[in-house]
Order: sequence, then structure tokens, then C-alpha cells
Amino acid sequence: MSNLIKKEKIIEYMKNAIAYMKLFLIIIQTILMILILIIFQKLPFIIEAFKRLYWKGLNAIIGMKVKLHGKKSAIRPLLIVSNHSSYLDISAINSVLTTSFVAKSEVAKWPVLGYMAKMGRTLFINRKMTKVKAEKNSLKEMIVEMAIPVTIFPEGTSNNGNEIKRFKSSLFAMIEEQMQAVMNGSSNKNINIQPMTIAYTKRNNKKLKGNERDLYAWYVDPNNPAGDEDFAPHFWKMLQDGNKFTAEIILHEPLDLSKFKNRKEIAAYCQDQCQQGLDKLIK
Repeated sequence: MSNLIKKEKIIEYMKNAIAYMKLFLIIIQTILMILILIIFQKLPFIIEAFKRLYWKGLNAIIGMKVKLHGKKSAIRPLLIVSNHSSYLDISAINSVLTTSFVAKSEVAKWPVLGYMAKMGRTLFINRKMTKVKAEKNSLKEMIVEMAIPVTIFPEGTSNNGNEIKRFKSSLFAMIEEQMQAVMNGSSNKNINIQPMTIAYTKRNNKKLKGNERDLYAWYVDPNNPAGDEDFAPHFWKMLQDGNKFTAEIILHEPLDLSKFKNRKEIAAYCQDQCQQGLDKLIK
């Protein structure tokens, strides 16, 4: 066996050892978090504090540092509108912000990701036509009545982290009545909407190149859908990497709804703000 082959095997062994260690720590931390949820289920303020620690701990295990730029609006109700490139977005956002999420119902059944989403206070939306009205009302109540901000990903899916796909306005339709009342001046109850950009920017403090983001971004490539990795291999490859990496989040200025005519204009404006933020972070 040549020295080159031996060296490659040693490197592969070390990568697997790192991945197994990270996975073990994630499992132990998650079990502890489940116990805390059971013990303190009647003390939500304690649970919230431990949830933030859980996400920060998860980030530390996988080697992710999160930088937050800007401030979350203090006005409630608050709808945060973000781009989306990875399952890591949930952990990054939850470690610096208290927010709930909206996702398609299928996500709840996914291994690991489903549990992470539930831990992140996700409302799962069923896309079947028979369920749309009930889901619409649930999301409307969640956004308008709850004090916790709600985050949506209007692209409808994750992407490669180097671009932003068109923001769909359908999720905005769930609170269109409230938004329209503010836009036409018939209501003084504000619905605050704040765009947010998330990007994976550095690896060992060096700027990531476009194709290097594939280590962190998990998405469907429209040009080669058959070549996309399943979650497990992608997650394992990310765990094998022993390098530190950085996720950056920009909270943009909240919208003045009186300047918009409809939800499509709002979706387009939020997309533009997120695109400007992404360009600033990765270029």
C-alpha cells in the first residue's frame, strides 16, 4: 500500500471520528433538552431560556459562528421574511432570535430535520386544498395574536446560498386582510413586516467561494435534480468537516405598509432587500 493511500485512509478515519463525536454530542444534548422540556413544561420562560442555549450549543458542536447585524423590530405582531438555503438556517436564526417558523407539513416527518423544526416552534402548513382554509386561519392567528415573531421563507424551498429565488406572495395572503386594512388606512393596528437575509460567508475566517457553500446549503438543483444529495449524506459530510464556519444574518428596516398597494408589491420589496443583503455579505 502506497504512502498516499495510507494518508488518504488516515484522513478519512479522522473525518469519520470527528463526525461521530459531533453526532454523539448532538444526541446527548438533545436528550437533555427533551428532559428539560418534560420537567419544566409548566414554566415556559425557563424552557425558552434553555431552547436558546440548545441552539447555541448545537452551533458550537458543528462549528458554526453566527453574526447578527441590525435589530429586530419591537412592534408586534411581527412577520420576518427571510431567504432560505439550508436546514442550518433554523439553528442559526434560533440562536440569536426568538421566533416561530412556517414550513410545509412534510417537514414534520423528516428524520432529524422534523425534530429540529418542532424545537424551533414551527407551524406546519398542509398544502392539500381541503386544509388550506384551516391552515390559513391558524397562521393568521399565530402572526396577529401571538407576541412571538413569525418567520417565513417565501422562496418555498432552500437554494444554493449564492442567489435568491422569486419570493412567492401566497404566504402573505394569510394576513392580507390585516395588511390591507393598514395599507388603505382603515386600521391603526400595525402589522410589522421585517425582511431578513441569512448567508454562509466564511470558513476558517476565509471568504467562501460560490461552490464551497454546497457544504452548508442543501437544496434541489433545477439543472440536475437527480444529482442532489439526500439529507443524511449531506448532513454527515457537514459533520465530517472539522473547520469553523460563519453564518451572518441581517435584519433590515421594517416596512411602511402605507407605501404598498398589495401583497405582491410587499413580496417583491422583501426579495429586493434580501438580495441586497446577500450581495453585501457574500461579495
